[in-house]
Amino acid sequence: MYIADLSDPSWFLLTALIFFAVITGRYFLVAGLFYSAFYLWFPEKWSNRKLSLKPYPAGQFRREVMWSIITAVIFSFAGTFTVWLWQQGHTKVYTDIDLYGLVYLPVSLLIMMFLHESYYYWLHRWMHTKRIFKIVHKVHHDSNITSPFTAFSFHPLEGLLQAVFLPVVLLFLPVH
Repeated sequence: MYIADLSDPSWFLLTALIFFAVITGRYFLVAGLFYSAFYLWFPEKWSNRKLSLKPYPAGQFRREVMWSIITAVIFSFAGTFTVWLWQQGHTKVYTDIDLYGLVYLPVSLLIMMFLHESYYYWLHRWMHTKRIFKIVHKVHHDSNITSPFTAFSFHPLEGLLQAVFLPVVLLFLPVH
């Protein structure tokens, strides 16, 4: 499979745009489906499970989508940067299964999942400290009544702190 050289700025930007389209497409598809199921198609079925019966504050969805688009831009560039790192030979990502054996494929997935969950757990705890919360994590919690669109509603610094995990860990951990 041929992947264009991301050292070329036009290919880098095109790849970031493709990542952005996939990330935002998935965001709107999943959030839209859940919003539709819970609030448009079957609201009576789910109303007794709502955490809050208050109506959504005016402009909440617009704010959540705006922050989510910014987060998607950050994730897109982080993903593109990760591919560029791989192309330059700076990661431990490999394409030859025989290098580590077939068993290591699921093992590496489990290791990555464990590392990511651990990283996010401690990052999230840190973001809830008083000083950091106001600077970094408050944007996410401004959605007092959460919606499916809250999922990516992060301050850009929080988005960056989440996005940095993958390129950094791939510098050290061999994964297929």
